[in-house]
Amino acid sequence: MCVMLCGATFFSYFTGTIISMVAAADRKHVEYRELMNKLVNFLAERQKYLVIDTRARVTKQMAYEWGKGRELVNQQVSVTVT
Repeated sequence: MCVMLCGATFFSYFTGTIISMVAAADRKHVEYRELMNKLVNFLAERQKYLVIDTRARVTKQMAYEWGKGRELVNQQVSVTVT
């Protein structure tokens, strides 16, 4: 009986920890996407003052600074021209 109780407690703790980690990662991803969308919109509003190369470099640098840059270092960052 005690073994079953300990097993159930461990399983519950383990499951709760995994779910908490996934929720925290999702929250960070949503925050990152919101920041990137705001940046792209900000740069799009100023497109007549900034060339595409500058906007792409700013976007790539901010992606790196905000923590997702490690995935974008070797990729081209696309900036939508409106």
